Amino acid sequence: MAKAKTMQRGYRDVGYLIAVRVRAFRPARFNARSWRKQVACLGEHVIQGEVEPIRIWFETHYPTLMHLIPERRQREFVAGFIERATQEPHELSRL
Repeated sequence: MAKAKTMQRGYRDVGYLIAVRVRAFRPARFNARSWRKQVACLGEHVIQGEVEPIRIWFETHYPTLMHLIPERRQREFVAGFIERATQEPHELSRL
């Protein structure tokens, strides 16, 4: 998808793009160590392919972002996130 430089899949693309940056987007209420633990938990959900826990994780940690994504499109967002996070083995280690 990214190799073709076409970003036309709606909220799936948003999830795809944020996947490699989620570790860097640390909410102010977390210190670096606790954020790494939160992101590791997210990585476990990705490995298991657990869509709803990933959606809830984003809702908990990025409520403003999830408020902008219509509820009926949040699964698309999560699908894009999972796609990018599992695309290559080193992607998961970045989470």
